[in-house]
Amino acid sequence: MDLLTDEEFRQTAYPALHRLFVCDDPYDAPFAPDVSVRWILFRYNYRLTSSEVTWPLRETIMRYAQRHAEVGFYYSILGRPTAEGGISVYRTWFVPFTELDVYHRLVEPLENIIYSPGGRWGILCSDESHGLLGGDADLAPFLTPWTRELERQVHEFIDNWLGYHADYGAEITWLPHLLRHVYGDARAQAWITAYRLED
Repeated sequence: MDLLTDEEFRQTAYPALHRLFVCDDPYDAPFAPDVSVRWILFRYNYRLTSSEVTWPLRETIMRYAQRHAEVGFYYSILGRPTAEGGISVYRTWFVPFTELDVYHRLVEPLENIIYSPGGRWGILCSDESHGLLGGDADLAPFLTPWTRELERQVHEFIDNWLGYHADYGAEITWLPHLLRHVYGDARAQAWITAYRLED
């Protein structure tokens, strides 16, 4: 794993990141307009892993990346960017797929983004156990076998936040906006109506 200099970040990682995400807020509307494949991942706990019980996220991403001859991904820690020349510079590493064990030891419980060097896929992670997976249209067939699992995760994500709201008074007015941003108006409205998120 190599830590990028600020200049390397600006020259190589930033263009890929900006192709996927226009902001780093996992509760707002972070996806760039051209990101056509979008999903909420729940529970996504800071790192690219797989669950034998639910679905092989890591292997799915690796197969997709390898199809495009990508040998790894960028890992950027959020929270304290420095703005230079109008660009937020994050502490960023390049992680070869052959060094995932080093990556797993490095990752701390901090909001982060992992993303393809070509800007083909990325996951923005929150500090509340959800991630936002986005990518280009070519990613869709790789996720199709897991559609039912991904939809289950949306329901669990909404249920989780409704529980936070009921138990602790957590603010959830942002949920409909995020759902519309990720899934589009028609699809999101079905969940918004079913869960009475705008009552």
